[in-house]
Amino acid sequence: MKPAQLAERRDFTAGPLLISPARRHIQGPAGEIQVEPLTMQIFLLLVDARGEVVTRDQLFDAGWGGALVGDDSLNRTINRVRRIAMQTGPGSFEIETIPRTGYRLTGLDRASPHEALGTNASAAPSEQVSRRYVLGFSAAAIAGLTGIGLWSVRRVQNDRQFAALLETGERALLFDKREEGLQALQEALSIYPGDAKALGLMAYTQLGDSGGSQTGNPSAADQFSRAALKADPEDPYARLAETILQRSMLDVASTEDRLNQILTKDPKNISAMRSLWGLYQSVGLSRAASGLVERAMALQPLAPVTNYPRAQMLWILGRVGEADRVIDRAIEMWPWHRFVRFARFMIYAFTDRAEAARSMLDSKSTLPQSFSPDAVSLWRLSLPALGDRSAANIAQARDANLRAALKSPTLSYQAVMTLSALGEVDAAFDVANALLAFRKPGTAVGPSPAPDGMRSTAWRFTPWLFTPPSEALRRDPRFRALCDGVGLTDYWSKRGVQPDYGLGSV
Repeated sequence: MKPAQLAERRDFTAGPLLISPARRHIQGPAGEIQVEPLTMQIFLLLVDARGEVVTRDQLFDAGWGGALVGDDSLNRTINRVRRIAMQTGPGSFEIETIPRTGYRLTGLDRASPHEALGTNASAAPSEQVSRRYVLGFSAAAIAGLTGIGLWSVRRVQNDRQFAALLETGERALLFDKREEGLQALQEALSIYPGDAKALGLMAYTQLGDSGGSQTGNPSAADQFSRAALKADPEDPYARLAETILQRSMLDVASTEDRLNQILTKDPKNISAMRSLWGLYQSVGLSRAASGLVERAMALQPLAPVTNYPRAQMLWILGRVGEADRVIDRAIEMWPWHRFVRFARFMIYAFTDRAEAARSMLDSKSTLPQSFSPDAVSLWRLSLPALGDRSAANIAQARDANLRAALKSPTLSYQAVMTLSALGEVDAAFDVANALLAFRKPGTAVGPSPAPDGMRSTAWRFTPWLFTPPSEALRRDPRFRALCDGVGLTDYWSKRGVQPDYGLGSV
């Protein structure tokens, strides 16, 4: 077999580009690069269009096979195609954007869009694969480039690429890098579309940070989880995504059981641990939540998703000095992480360091990314009262928090903690009752039916109820009635447990 038969040639105005048989490498006048499968697929589709416009829909269909992906995924892939020219043959081709339509590749040689060198006996030596490139293939690979040998080589290459992409997708969860994870998993599924683990990881990643951020896509998560569970009914990430999606139909105990079942099958699944320690903190079991965090820390000591929860739990358990050390190190290592910044701010705000918290609001490099403009404005009115509890400051903060609580649940959580910390317990109960028990301010304490459309067995995500600033709320006799209405007392009774605040430690 001649070396020239080991590659495809694509001719451009600046010279030919040579493509390896497995379509994993491209060699040009400026050098040789490795290209991931998705980028190569889009590149070749544009080449074969011979300068005609390829629509965005055609590119989505070819690259992602109808999977639900956003425009950003295509935009990133097109940018990687553009880098092929820069790295292998500057000026060889360009990708032209056709607004609101698609893209086309310019710079093709008029003679031929592409041809297999093996069928061109007169190919010049300069157009053939370099000796270095040929020697880059192992002897076993070259010997098996026909029949079953070729299939085996490609299968091994695909397996390695697929495993690396899965590892990237799973690791992205440890850093809350959703877009990076989605990209890797999309490429993995382009290699093996029916793989249960890839589908399950995609389902969970589609839900967003911690399995349910505002950036998530529940509809896509549902589709991917169904496909994964069809391939493997026990896939842990698919079951985790399914549990989160169905939480509005489950009570706390049922959700806890499902999460523990997932961890029985996959004891090192930190994503499932995150959901479970969030549940435990929401029902006042701070020690159990802390134990899970420490278990995750032992597995991944250098990941933001284990460090900021550890700092939060240390703060909640009254170990503020240790919490500071953990979160300060996390800020040094991952200053860009939204929850790391959030944890640092909250610990400052509610440990008599209002000025330090305020300074975080003043710089874009330290402002917690999860804070909306309304949240920042509310904090600017609340922090003076937390720092100097004069009657005037408290009155201003109380009025601002009561107004803000009407705008969104997120501002309501913030308002309950602030009002409780300031000793404005009546106001804190007004907000908490309206948010959790669907009871209007001023109504009698006790069970109150939820309005139409809001009745469910769902447990509320209430970790903020069991933080230090909410201590005054928990000490009030009315807190038990609030827990009755939310379903917490039912959970405690069913499980035979007592919340940590009832033990006087939190």
